[in-house]
Amino acid sequence: MYVYYAAGTDTKILIQTGWLATNAWQIYDLLLATGRLVTQRIAVNGDRVIPVSDLVVLGNSMITEGIYMTLKNANNHQLTYGVVQAAVSALSDFLNRNGGFKTVDFQIIDGKNLVGTGQIMG
Repeated sequence: MYVYYAAGTDTKILIQTGWLATNAWQIYDLLLATGRLVTQRIAVNGDRVIPVSDLVVLGNSMITEGIYMTLKNANNHQLTYGVVQAAVSALSDFLNRNGGFKTVDFQIIDGKNLVGTGQIMG
């Protein structure tokens, strides 16, 4: 299991399963696009709970070379745009340190709470 913290936040990701290495640029593009979309949503609406419908939009909008990300709420908690932004930062850190991945499952922890799960698949 890999644990990565988002700098300056209480958010971390737990990468639970093995990951399949691939070209890093595809994942980098996916994470960059996701980060930009989340930053835009925060600028327009503030850091708020992400509606379930928008979790689907985030995942469906972020398809790069057939690789996509899904996000889900967990443990009766809800993801916020800021927490997703921090999780994307932590995933980027993992990418920079370990190379690319094509398939990865992860949990998003904010403070002491499991607030979401995610998966990147291609």
